[in-house]
Amino acid sequence: MIRQRIVFVIGAGASHPYGFPLGTGLVDATVTGTGAIANRLCTVLMEAGNDYGHIRAFHTDLAASRPRSIDQFLRRRPEYATVGKQAIVQQLLLCEDASVVAQCKSDADWLTYLTSTVLCGETLDDVLANNVTFVTFNFDRLLEFRLTTWLSSTYGVSVDLVADILRKFGVIHVHGKLGALPWLAAPDELQRHFQPDNYDGRDVAKFAEQLHIIGDGVDDEPTDLVSRALSAADQVCFVGFGYDRTNMGWLQKCGLDKSLGRYGTRLGLTDAEARPATEAGIMFPAGVDADAKAFLRRHTVLHDA
Repeated sequence: MIRQRIVFVIGAGASHPYGFPLGTGLVDATVTGTGAIANRLCTVLMEAGNDYGHIRAFHTDLAASRPRSIDQFLRRRPEYATVGKQAIVQQLLLCEDASVVAQCKSDADWLTYLTSTVLCGETLDDVLANNVTFVTFNFDRLLEFRLTTWLSSTYGVSVDLVADILRKFGVIHVHGKLGALPWLAAPDELQRHFQPDNYDGRDVAKFAEQLHIIGDGVDDEPTDLVSRALSAADQVCFVGFGYDRTNMGWLQKCGLDKSLGRYGTRLGLTDAEARPATEAGIMFPAGVDADAKAFLRRHTVLHDA
């Protein structure tokens, strides 16, 4: 159980072991999917109201640019923001598949380790005693889905109680999400289950309106929530985070202070790519090549807390 006040900051690398693409993988898939009018992605984007000429221009420029992420590209080419966000949504919707998530290899399954070892207790009261908040930069709802299945399966709690527990923990989506899971949705909130339904372009357009890319800015609500979480934190743990300078700058404005304990993963990042993290005083206690599960296993603060 976690007694210290710990904020987990979650990036795309945290979802990758469960079948979700990294930034470059999503770029490659988008380039391929927009490469021909007969492709499903093109069909969906046209159903969403995009002219094929605009889709083709987006494809050509994205293919020539080959950025680290679509977000990064859209920050520089805002005229493609709508079609770009819709392309992201269509592909991530297909990844929210419980059967695929369940096939994650055990040596990479950091969420099971988090729930069964770090957060787990003998009773539900022990679980509620965890002092943890999750700040995710991902659009997917993998974290909420896995926390829900763990709580309901391990402790036999209802989805209503699950919702109360997750609200107590705090799961903050900085840039929006692919709708709310039904048991976590506010009365007027767009919602959908964690499953890869065959949505048409009109649905995809609705979900895309919920997202904010880097450069759109961040709504006041997540900014306030993250600021409050960081101001109360003893430790901040970055999991699967890419340390984009824009995101790091925003976190520092929210109160990511060097007086906090700051730890993280940096799997696959060179020293140069990880420089925004090291400049912010983030340490890598599990080593530079450790994945999320290895980080959780080796980071003593999570076990001593």
